Amino acid sequence: MESIGIKAKKFKVTDKNVKFSIVDKLYIIPYFIMWALTLLAIVKFNYGKWGSEIIVGSVITFWLVMHFINLSFCLFISMKRDINRKSERFVRHAKGKIMVNGEWAKFKTRDVSDGGFSFEFVNKDLRLKMNDQVEGIIYHENFPIKFKCTVARAVDTEPIWYGVVVKIDKKEDQDHYLQLIYDGENQFLSKEQDHWMTPFDELHLNVILRMKELERNATQFMRQR
Repeated sequence: MESIGIKAKKFKVTDKNVKFSIVDKLYIIPYFIMWALTLLAIVKFNYGKWGSEIIVGSVITFWLVMHFINLSFCLFISMKRDINRKSERFVRHAKGKIMVNGEWAKFKTRDVSDGGFSFEFVNKDLRLKMNDQVEGIIYHENFPIKFKCTVARAVDTEPIWYGVVVKIDKKEDQDHYLQLIYDGENQFLSKEQDHWMTPFDELHLNVILRMKELERNATQFMRQR
């Protein structure tokens, strides 16, 4: 809009609660068209070339491949990903226990955030279902933090783990829970840049992670059927 002289009258804050709708998928179309044309150009430009012909055309091939990678990331951004948490999560391996079927079941957290945490049962045979409401205790430096929680995510593929939304009533327990989260660095963030990571590696990593997400969703869908 700015490029043709139409200016915004007021600043609009982006709604953080917006979900990915069918209308949003329309933004994928121009990127997908350019992505498909670039892929076609790579194949057509190099088809039938041998020896020195490939070397002479390597510069054009290089830029076509770079455009293909960049447009692939444009597609990934347009497709978006489901955001399961509104707050930043931190890797923390705290121990705890949850009341399941009238008995205490031990667990170990995978990561924690302001709104909840994810965990794995020590006893791999135990199962919870979506929207199950349970209560439990998580330990911070041997201090028992009592909480109530609702299962918001259940991943049935290996490793089996659960994500819960936590409610903590007591102020002292809340303080210890916040200390558990923020007393330490976020291990999800890299400490230094890997200079050996290339755009090809980034593209490969994105494709693998999205394929795993599709596989996990397909498995859960089939189990529900």
